[in-house]
Amino acid sequence: MQDVADKPIVWIKADRDLFIGVFLLALMVFRMRKASMVFLLATTGSPVVDAIVVWQNAVDKTPSWIHIVTVVYMLIVSWMLYQQEKKANNS
Repeated sequence: MQDVADKPIVWIKADRDLFIGVFLLALMVFRMRKASMVFLLATTGSPVVDAIVVWQNAVDKTPSWIHIVTVVYMLIVSWMLYQQEKKANNS
């Protein structure tokens, strides 16, 4: 954080990320595969936007890769959940 004025934005992002993480954890604990998959796919836009914002505004572009890797991870986990759900429905 380079400017004190950035502090509220960081708090908002942290709050959003924490809520998403806790909600996703609850879905996974209750083994709601389909809901977890849909939620992951629906929230994939968030790290995409974060990566674009960092890429356009930051002096150091390295943090944007964290968001890009997060998107890839979310897509992989969604695909794995889809495969499990498909397998469970075929059994």
